[in-house]
Amino acid sequence: MPFLLKMALITILKIENTDKNRPITLQVFDEMGLKVYESNYYQQNGEYFRGYPNIKRSSRKQTISRNLFLCIDVLFQWTTANKKGFLYVR
Repeated sequence: MPFLLKMALITILKIENTDKNRPITLQVFDEMGLKVYESNYYQQNGEYFRGYPNIKRSSRKQTISRNLFLCIDVLFQWTTANKKGFLYVR
C-alpha cells in the first residue's frame, strides 16, 4: 500500500506518504451511489474533506453521517495508484 489514510476527530480525511507535488484525486459517494464530494487537487491549498459535501445538488450545510465509498487516485513513483474503500462518518 503506497499511501495511508488518516481520519482525525475533527473529521478531516488526510492522505499520507504521497508526493506533495503530485495531484490527488478524491471522489466520495454516498450509500446510494450519488457523488457528494469531488476534488482533483486534494490536500492542496487547504482542501480537505471535512464531512460536508461540495457537490451542488447536496446541501452544503448538512454534515454527511453515513457509510461512504471512497475512490482515490494518487500518482506515486510514476504510476497511478488507485485505492477504493469504505468510510463511516457519524
